[in-house]
Amino acid sequence: MRKIPKSLKSRFEKVKGHSRTFKIGADQFKRLFHSGQKANMRRRLYKKFHKLLVKKNMGILQKLIQSRRELANLLGYNSYSDYILEEAIAHDV
Repeated sequence: MRKIPKSLKSRFEKVKGHSRTFKIGADQFKRLFHSGQKANMRRRLYKKFHKLLVKKNMGILQKLIQSRRELANLLGYNSYSDYILEEAIAHDV
């Protein structure tokens, strides 16, 4: 990890068994991302962090979609989008 400010590097949690792999949180990611690294390094960081967030939030997203579907069905709609569309049209009248 060349050219990463020592103040940031010291805050990373080293991953066991990997000499050059560190765990970072969102705040550390933002600091590192905006610390003037080369475009290629920023692109790699962004892609890795984005993948992590997608994996972490997929279960939450699936529960949200299921809850919306159940709400729409309880209210007598075929889908959540049908429910939202009718609500939007009702407010425009």
